[in-house]
Amino acid sequence: MRSIPYRHAGPRILAQQYRNESTLAGNETAAAAAAAEVDPFDKVDLRVGVIERVSRHEAADSLYVLSINLGEKQDEAAVPRTVVSGLVSYYSQEQLTGKRVVMLANMKPRKLRGITSQGMLLAASSAGANGDISVEVIEACMAARAGDPVTLLGSKYLTEPLGKKTPVKRQRIIDAFIDGLSLDSRMVFYRGKQLMAGSEAIATQSLRTGVIG
Repeated sequence: MRSIPYRHAGPRILAQQYRNESTLAGNETAAAAAAAEVDPFDKVDLRVGVIERVSRHEAADSLYVLSINLGEKQDEAAVPRTVVSGLVSYYSQEQLTGKRVVMLANMKPRKLRGITSQGMLLAASSAGANGDISVEVIEACMAARAGDPVTLLGSKYLTEPLGKKTPVKRQRIIDAFIDGLSLDSRMVFYRGKQLMAGSEAIATQSLRTGVIG
């Protein structure tokens, strides 16, 4: 077989080598990016909030406007947050008042029927045999204080002070976090790890299983 002169073979060999090296570099970059991907739980800021006041939304019969104490202050005065939530069909105003709930505190504020909502409550829902939907908010124990962080059992992750985490602007991060939540025997888990407020578990009042959102 006739050999190919170097002046013709060289560029072809170099081009193939370049493609091989580029593919390898691309694979390494993709692997590094995957390794560096942050868990959605580390992006969200979960806090215990105390519902101080509940009123009906003037423009939506299915919505409540909640005033929630997260322990935030300005000039030593408490500054509660406003949260709009669709719980009218499941709780009376009196039932919600005083509850210690779990709030996603670093969501980008958004308007719901004209009122800016400054966070989202975690709640569980379950369909009964007759098709009726039951909804319960996720609650912390009475010993939990407004603004206490909600973390994973056994986690050594140190929660940043409230308001220091970057606001979550991408819905896909929130969706990925919610997809990782589960309810088992009233207890709340994220990817198999139990959620805690201090040394106590957060839980529903009576729902044993369901979807959390």
